[in-house]
Amino acid sequence: DDELATLQLYLMRSHAAGVGEPLADSALRLIMALKAASLARGFSGVRVRIPGDYHLVHLGARAMGGAALVFAEMTCTSADARITPGCPGLWNEAQRHAWQRIVEWVHANSDAKIGMQLGHAGPKGATRVPWEGENEPLAEGTDAGGWPLLAASALAWSPKNALPRAMTRADMERVRGEFVQAARRAAACGFDMLELHCAHGYLLSSFL
Repeated sequence: DDELATLQLYLMRSHAAGVGEPLADSALRLIMALKAASLARGFSGVRVRIPGDYHLVHLGARAMGGAALVFAEMTCTSADARITPGCPGLWNEAQRHAWQRIVEWVHANSDAKIGMQLGHAGPKGATRVPWEGENEPLAEGTDAGGWPLLAASALAWSPKNALPRAMTRADMERVRGEFVQAARRAAACGFDMLELHCAHGYLLSSFL
């Protein structure tokens, strides 16, 4: 219907007081209860992992089409957090500038809000891009070979997936730091909200 949808969302703060703390007024009011959900596309480029024109058109078109809130696909916090070689990331400044371009375009050309979704593939990482075989592990010894996987336990996602290493306390602290840095970059980009991906068997959900 046409009534206002008021979602209680925690907005990010980019100043020195800290990222991820709720603002005094954290209600993000969205006109129309319509959200364009994030879907992993993996079209960012196998080598550079930087969002490009595809992401600008994909998100920009939905923002201009009337969605009140559009979400980036799961964006990885480090190179070894990727699902596939083509997943976009937010672990360096080149990626931050690329995402900022998209955020600024959405804000300048629509009334939509735009959210960032951060995640870590965990035991489901190092797989092929979907059009080459969804959830199929990468072949070792190739240009797009796999990388070491981490998970809550040393249990493979499926019989065909690579065996992850059970995380140590040091691993947890490193990954936590990568999430914090990615969140800070997302705030610097101007994203309106932040979401953590805790489903689908990826790293965070492996602890639940």
